[in-house]
Amino acid sequence: MNTDVASANAILAEVRDVSHSHCRLCGSSSEHGLKLKFFAVENGDVVAEFGCASDFQGYPGIVHGGVLAAMIDSAMSNCLFVERINAVTAEFTIRYHRPVYVHRPAIVRARLDKSSSRLHLLSGEIWQDDRIVASAKSKFMTLPDVAVEEV
Repeated sequence: MNTDVASANAILAEVRDVSHSHCRLCGSSSEHGLKLKFFAVENGDVVAEFGCASDFQGYPGIVHGGVLAAMIDSAMSNCLFVERINAVTAEFTIRYHRPVYVHRPAIVRARLDKSSSRLHLLSGEIWQDDRIVASAKSKFMTLPDVAVEEV
């Protein structure tokens, strides 16, 4: 992990804007996306705050578990962006510890645990009211260098 937080955040923004701008979770160009703003922090984690709007509920008053999984997955991708790695989720396991309530902010956090040239192991969690409410582990595979055609 880059040790300088300012340069890590500059790299994170650059890679995200170039390769992930249309992402429904963190992309700046996604019209209906969450626009999560991830930041690298001192210990190497990547974090973002989520307002838990009622638009994202499943059961009344509770954020949908699929939204939570997508948020952690997005945080993990952003961890890799700090390292200038574009990769896709190969395996993802999540555990829900408690409900995440709407209208109460939550923090999504992720970290890169181990990395090789093709496989990257990450972990992350969502916090609400100073407690872990969901945690996940994943394996990401580096994307091959392929040209993307304009549509």
